[in-house]
Amino acid sequence: MLNKIELNYWDKYEGYDINKDGFGDIPSDPSVYTLLLLKTHP
Repeated sequence: MLNKIELNYWDKYEGYDINKDGFGDIPSDPSVYTLLLLKTHP
């Protein structure tokens, strides 16, 4: 099985999905995750 990047999924997303289509209406800010990754894997 190959890894596949599809859409934009964040398990800690705290935004809204007003129309219930499974996609957040407010973009997630990945900078927090990037900083954590850089701290743990320099």
